[in-house]
Amino acid sequence: MVDRRSRRNQRLIKEAFYRLIVQKPLFRLTVAEITREADLERGTFYGHYHDVFDLYDQELAAHVDTLLALFKRL
Repeated sequence: MVDRRSRRNQRLIKEAFYRLIVQKPLFRLTVAEITREADLERGTFYGHYHDVFDLYDQELAAHVDTLLALFKRL
């Protein structure tokens, strides 16, 4: 089970990622930029993700899963 602080940190990382991804391409984003935007330490990021592409892949998979679940209900 994921604790409250961990869920909060993941949420902050994702929110920062989404704010930054509209400003620059994925391959230009850095962990340092995301953690600075989220006001977290880099170690916190690496506790949840391997790199920016891992974060992207996990978010993409979550959205695809959500869409598939919605389509199954139709």
